[in-house]
Amino acid sequence: MEHVIPAQAQETAYPDPSGEKQCSADDINDSNAVVGSCIPANATNPSVAWYAATRGTTPTLLQPLATGQDCNADALADQGTIVGSCTDANNRSFGVIWNTPTSAPVKLAPLPILSGLNLAPDVATGATGYNLSGDVVGESASGSGVATAVLWPAMTGTPIIVSSYGDNCSAVDVNGTNEGPSGAGHPSVALNCPTSTGLVQGKLAQYTAGLLGYAYTATTLPLPTGATHCTVAALNDALQAVGTCHFPAPDHPQTAYWPSPTSTPNLLTVSGNARNGADFINAPGNVVFEYQTTSGDSSAGFWIPTSNTVTLIPPLPGGVRTVAEGLGDNGTVTLTSEDSNENWEGAKWTTATGTVALGFENSGVDSSVVGSNQAGTAAATDGEDSSQNDTAGESSL
Repeated sequence: MEHVIPAQAQETAYPDPSGEKQCSADDINDSNAVVGSCIPANATNPSVAWYAATRGTTPTLLQPLATGQDCNADALADQGTIVGSCTDANNRSFGVIWNTPTSAPVKLAPLPILSGLNLAPDVATGATGYNLSGDVVGESASGSGVATAVLWPAMTGTPIIVSSYGDNCSAVDVNGTNEGPSGAGHPSVALNCPTSTGLVQGKLAQYTAGLLGYAYTATTLPLPTGATHCTVAALNDALQAVGTCHFPAPDHPQTAYWPSPTSTPNLLTVSGNARNGADFINAPGNVVFEYQTTSGDSSAGFWIPTSNTVTLIPPLPGGVRTVAEGLGDNGTVTLTSEDSNENWEGAKWTTATGTVALGFENSGVDSSVVGSNQAGTAAATDGEDSSQNDTAGESSL
């Protein structure tokens, strides 16, 4: 039986940078550096991206792509690359990277003309995932909104096609296992791709040798018996993947674990035959999933597929729902949980401690975890302070 113990770690708020007011954190790396974004304390200036190397210190504002235009910092690799998005001078949105906190952003370039049958270059990009080495995946979009999954190798803005041009596949995750003749810069990528029947199917793209040399080739993840389709949510360096499989009406979604890209998946059964779906997988192959409770709420669980050990994660005392926000390689799950006052509060869970509250920021009464580092030792948090201003923070786990 799970047990709940009181808060052990108070979230530490970051001071607002000069001129900024409503601030949020977005990611944290294994060095416990954090990135996020702020909205200024006026009605006219754009949102800004920021970086903080040390807990509780005033963040450094990052340079924009164009003066007076919006930027957001969304992710932070262990080697220091900051991943985000910016609007250019012509109001087009692009994925960007900052290779250092003081350097100008590098635009994640769209695909050029004749990347497929396209007679015009693509016009916009967006980042959707990254690995600890700084490789970034996302989409390149044409002027008509047709998208292609691409990868930008670490510290560069030059795209490599991962899916077929214009197939509208979405890159959802990228691991750190490099493939191909030169190794570095060609990790495996998890994709969700539309099918000819109007469904979406999970695939795994690997950099392999072909008739014309090395290129990315996508393999459809095998379906379990009776499934109409399966989407993929995440993969690890061992090429183990997790996702959600669907079945003919009445659909009963189930979390799926693929031990390898060619394996038939193991399906998760939750007590009460609850509907469920995958969120995360860590390096040891442990899985965090979400499931539907008997009251119709959503909550989180922890699954070890190799032993089929399933644990339903309880909310904080008095709460009825939780949202999983991250999974560390040490097995720590970060959560946002409802508490006894019907407020949301950042929390963590381990098999040893159960669910533990992380507290609030600057005497506020509402907080959330927005992400944890891969090691599972620290989390980036958001909250409201006592004046109901949005505040970014950090908590040890």
